Amino acid sequence: MDKCFFDPLKALYSSVTEKLLVENPGKSITLQNVLGIFQKSYSATERVQHAEKAFRVTGIEPINPDFMREDYYSPSLVTLAPLDNDFTFAVAPEEKEFSSSTSQIDVSIQSILPLPRHEQRGAKWKRKSQKSEFMTSSPFKNFLEKTERKR
Repeated sequence: MDKCFFDPLKALYSSVTEKLLVENPGKSITLQNVLGIFQKSYSATERVQHAEKAFRVTGIEPINPDFMREDYYSPSLVTLAPLDNDFTFAVAPEEKEFSSSTSQIDVSIQSILPLPRHEQRGAKWKRKSQKSEFMTSSPFKNFLEKTERKR
């Protein structure tokens, strides 16, 4: 599909984009333009012949068992080459200093890096329940004004 469909689609999309930019100098391609550009290029490449050609080129339909040669499946000659194990490496001796002290440091990991703890959330604030009533009624209006003054 890449050979027979997506390559022409990419080429047409690029040409339609270039044409749009040449016809409208100074403008950039916006997200709103992308769908229109893609629609033009897709409708030009969307053909049954392209799909048939893709199947034919890749050897899927009609079935072509000779499309993939046997050497494509065989392991690489590089992996079959014998290894030459006669290499010698000169390595400089490492100088290690050992402490003559027999004391051990006993430090726990938690003291160095304490484990994260989940903090308990406080009690959830509950809204004061109200009865359904008309907002324009005098008692409710007075109650609202009173609570607003408290804030």
